[in-house]
Amino acid sequence: MAESADNVRWLCKDHAPKQGVFEGDPKVLIGKFVKRCFTANDGRKEHMWVKVTEVTADGVLRGKLDNDPVCVHDVKCGDTVTVRPEEIEEVLG
Repeated sequence: MAESADNVRWLCKDHAPKQGVFEGDPKVLIGKFVKRCFTANDGRKEHMWVKVTEVTADGVLRGKLDNDPVCVHDVKCGDTVTVRPEEIEEVLG
């Protein structure tokens, strides 16, 4: 879901998505999108979607990044990334 830079908004820490604790079997998230916060080298945060493709034996989600990062430069859309259940901010799909 490559987004236009016009869709990127800066959020203050009080209004940014909050990480929660996902409870349940993480395998139910395969095929869904989860939002995770990524941190840039300069400390800025960017919240991006990951399409979950698998769950490791220790319960970590693995999937493809589905956004074009604006301030995080060590990943790009389509890269395989991991998401720990406690990093999930939102689930879509």
